[in-house]
Amino acid sequence: MKRNKIILLAAGIPLVLLLAAGGARLAGFRYRPDIQGQLVADMMQSNAYKSALARLTENPALADRIGKPLKTGKILNLEAWENEENGAIRLEQEVTGSRSSGIFQVDGVINGGQWQYRECKVIFPDRTEWNLLKQTE
Repeated sequence: MKRNKIILLAAGIPLVLLLAAGGARLAGFRYRPDIQGQLVADMMQSNAYKSALARLTENPALADRIGKPLKTGKILNLEAWENEENGAIRLEQEVTGSRSSGIFQVDGVINGGQWQYRECKVIFPDRTEWNLLKQTE
């Protein structure tokens, strides 16, 4: 009798798991192996990211130092959220040009529709920084 209980238990566990997975799928849960990539893609479409990137690409002095064309690379860290007129961004992304490369760092908030940056800079491999918040470097 003990042997029959073990066999029944061994056969019942996969059946329960299969039924639970089927129920979760019917309830709308989906397995998304690239969920992190989708989240980053969604954040890259946010106004927070687009505004920070505009600050980087619209600085001609920085483009002269890094070299043209200025290209963004791998995102090392990106946290962005917005709801109506409030939001925040924290970004670290690789940037490269024909002469140099660096890490683009942004930390900012939006209040009442106006972006306020606490930090917006490029850090070069030699640890020098280019502050995009200052008018002149």
